[in-house]
Amino acid sequence: IESTIANLEELSKKVKNAGKRFAIALKPKTGIDSKIEQLIENNQVDMILVMTVEPGFGGQSLIEDCLSKVKQLRRKYPNLDIQVDGGVKCENIHKVGESGANIIVSGTGITKHANPQEAISFMNQAIIDSLNNFK
Repeated sequence: IESTIANLEELSKKVKNAGKRFAIALKPKTGIDSKIEQLIENNQVDMILVMTVEPGFGGQSLIEDCLSKVKQLRRKYPNLDIQVDGGVKCENIHKVGESGANIIVSGTGITKHANPQEAISFMNQAIIDSLNNFK
């Protein structure tokens, strides 16, 4: 859900009290500010979704500059779930993994692949390998 509640602490509490995980999505031009960091440090956020395209439609190219946010989050919060969504495909999955993402979303990167199951397996293994080697 997109929140219109200004107080993210209040929203996090409501979501978690409903037995759900609380995540924050960052659009490509949205930075990681101290409020987000405070929520993470207070265990009020279970996952950060880093959008690597402008939300709206599938098939866009990954904006690689967004991966620096992933790397920054992974270094500071090694146990945080960090998801990347947008433009993820076999050709760039290693960059996504090397940035520190442990969860990915790939739409057309799978559906337009000649062998979708092979693409899923390849991307899954690339993320596992990258996380094992994260520096």
